[in-house]
Amino acid sequence: MTLNSISRSGTSSITLIAISSLILLAGLGSARLWDRDEPRNSGCSAEMLARGDWIVPTFNNQLRDHKPILLYWCQMLSYQVFGRSEWSARFPSAALALATILATAFLASSLSREKPAPTKLGFWVGASLATCLLFIMAGRAATPDSCLVAFSTFGIVCLSIGSMGGAHQATTLPIDDSTQVKLGRIAWHWATLGYASLGIAMLAKGPVGIVLPMAVLMLWRMFNFSSNPSTNWFVEVLRHAWRAITDLRAIPGCALAILVAAPWYIAVGVATEGEFLRGFFLNHNLGRAVSSMEGHNGTIFFYPMAILVGIFPWSLWLIPIALWAKQAFVQQRWMITLAVAWLAVYVGAFTFASTKLPSYVTPCYPGVALLIGGFLHDFASGRWLPGPIWRRTGSVLGILVAIVSAFAIITLATIESMPSVAWAAIGCVAMAVCCAIGWLNEQRHRAESIPVAWLAGAVAFSVGLFGIGTSQASRYRLDIDALTTIQSQHPVGPWITAGVLEPSWVYYLNQPLLELQNLNSEESRAKFWSVLNQQLATHQQVKVILPTGSANYLENHQQQPSQPQNRFYLAAQLTRLLRPEKLAVYICETGEARGLQASDLRLRSADVRHDVSGKKPTHVQ
Repeated sequence: MTLNSISRSGTSSITLIAISSLILLAGLGSARLWDRDEPRNSGCSAEMLARGDWIVPTFNNQLRDHKPILLYWCQMLSYQVFGRSEWSARFPSAALALATILATAFLASSLSREKPAPTKLGFWVGASLATCLLFIMAGRAATPDSCLVAFSTFGIVCLSIGSMGGAHQATTLPIDDSTQVKLGRIAWHWATLGYASLGIAMLAKGPVGIVLPMAVLMLWRMFNFSSNPSTNWFVEVLRHAWRAITDLRAIPGCALAILVAAPWYIAVGVATEGEFLRGFFLNHNLGRAVSSMEGHNGTIFFYPMAILVGIFPWSLWLIPIALWAKQAFVQQRWMITLAVAWLAVYVGAFTFASTKLPSYVTPCYPGVALLIGGFLHDFASGRWLPGPIWRRTGSVLGILVAIVSAFAIITLATIESMPSVAWAAIGCVAMAVCCAIGWLNEQRHRAESIPVAWLAGAVAFSVGLFGIGTSQASRYRLDIDALTTIQSQHPVGPWITAGVLEPSWVYYLNQPLLELQNLNSEESRAKFWSVLNQQLATHQQVKVILPTGSANYLENHQQQPSQPQNRFYLAAQLTRLLRPEKLAVYICETGEARGLQASDLRLRSADVRHDVSGKKPTHVQ
């Protein structure tokens, strides 16, 4: 495939969609939902759909106040169309990620004032976004991240494009040698689309769906206003801020966004008597901002390092990208200032927040892609070439990192006794080969072909890691196999867990699990026996999951039983993927109910870490 063939307007669109679809959809439903967020979100949607409730999110029969409703609505619609499966749970994220890629490509094309869209620049911007590591992860996961990224990006795209060519109080800026563009007050139709999108973004993750995109647009507009050196700087900043507010029609626009989001927030507040609103806004917004939750903290370098990992493999060209941006600033002022504002707002805002996670800054990746794609476009067209030292260094780094990644995958597969996972290294090997081809072309004085070779390598790496690696790793989640087999053979009776609960168990068992504390104290043990006896009063059989430490307590329990007809049988011993701690699954029966024997189980036992064995019955207090 030559550069000319992918650069034609029609072919660019088709090629970009094909590349993005391959990365996002390859093996999308072949892996089970990954703990902990995927099964929580997907199970919440399934519970809501089962009871016909489109307002109140619950999981494991408990209110889920972590995130707003948008992902659940998308998954519920997907379940209705495609049926309930891993593929349908993840499809909304993949579809919205693809839409984000196309919207970002359209934005780049519009900023360059080239038609039709996507142009060559738009293609490279979209392709670079489609191959960023953490963007792919968000687009292939059943989490709200892709929803937030999509609609915050749609809002920024509409409001920035709508600002171009405005006639009222316009500022004229050079875009290239032959084009003059006016930056003025946004047209109403663009404003309506943009603020409606930000309102929907508020349904994805709350206030960040509008606050941060508006900060990006405000900062971008202020970057591009001319200053009066004789005016006090503070007054000048206030003047520019007010002009940005009026030009963006921010006051009526934000009111529109709130009107879009408010009905559901009001409805869920009424339905839960304010409990959801208190949990979501106070605990999961304010609480995460002022204190580190669940051990997720970091220094001021956390997000710069997270972004370097997140935009891999393009982070290996970081210095040449920065040099290109400096050189291309005059011709690509709007695009570069928008990218810088996008990056600065998200990194700055979440650096000050106490709780830190790499996914928090994923909404700035379309902005980063403007820089990466602009660099790759000029590189591939020969308009701006990195120096020979940078080209050779980039190729060598790509080869080395790809080889190290392949070695790491194979080593992990060997150590953890998961041999089929090693097939994921194919993508790494393919990336190393593509980088080597780029290096050979450099030696043949064909440096312009390096971006095409790297793009092919990035696609291969992504498909190998996410399309092959995740599906192969999922084969070793034998805890789910064991539990679903037990459930199929003993469908009657509840499940109880003490000290351990994976959301995937709730999702795949398709019923709530009663969660208790670990049996490390007399109080927790008393609670366990009380709950167990309550369940046995109405069910002949109860299934119990315990860590082995708690299981030993049950095995060694010597007190005189108050209900001697109740019996414990050890059904299985198993471990979770990449976790050394063993778990014990017991069946507790009443009366004459037949005990579960090991021979009754037909569990997958290829993994030696999963031991299935029978035990003599132990009386329950």
